Amino acid sequence: MHQKIGVPLSLYQCSFPLLQCELMRHIPRQLRRNEAVFSDLLQFIVKITLLDMSLAVERYFAASVFVLEESLDGVRGEKERLHKLAVTDGLTELHNHAYARHSLANALQHAAANAAPLCIIMADLDHFKKINDAHGHLVGDQILRIAAQCMLAGARVGDEIGRYGGEEFLFILRSTDIAEGRIVAERVRERVGANAIHARNMAINVSLSLGMRIVRIRGHYVRRETVGAS
Repeated sequence: MHQKIGVPLSLYQCSFPLLQCELMRHIPRQLRRNEAVFSDLLQFIVKITLLDMSLAVERYFAASVFVLEESLDGVRGEKERLHKLAVTDGLTELHNHAYARHSLANALQHAAANAAPLCIIMADLDHFKKINDAHGHLVGDQILRIAAQCMLAGARVGDEIGRYGGEEFLFILRSTDIAEGRIVAERVRERVGANAIHARNMAINVSLSLGMRIVRIRGHYVRRETVGAS
């Protein structure tokens, strides 16, 4: 109430010592004669008025705190939006080239630190230039978007996929050996080529070629095993 009608907090706080004095002044005489009871009452008055004052201060600043929290939420939301824009390919909504390389560097460090195999898959849409030449770049863009969604559907939770450039894609599969990598690569290939992609009333068949490499890091020793999955 005092905050709403514009009473300054400093003036409001000045009233609490007066309130304490008034409460102490009105303690009955018979209670004052009992030293223990009188001491307990004084402590109670001090505590209850301090509590009241702290609650009052909290209410004074509640509105400002609410506004600040809303502002912080807005800043966090904007930060997340900008981060997503910075790391996302605008066409396919996969990781962009720069972030894909950053993720690969992190994955290599993780593999080295944990002595875990790292599976790297490069994928390429077959004859994509012919599709662009025959049907136009808008159709090509639509095919890239749909193919990217098929890749996501074929990958596992936690696998990272980035658009490496044009119609090339990079898959980063952490803690994944040759056998597991082959399963993922084959599933992705099947997902992309399973059905013709419809664009502008045309059914366009798309296929995907993939190359896989397993990196095993033991101290300073790097072992690379390349497996075709086309």
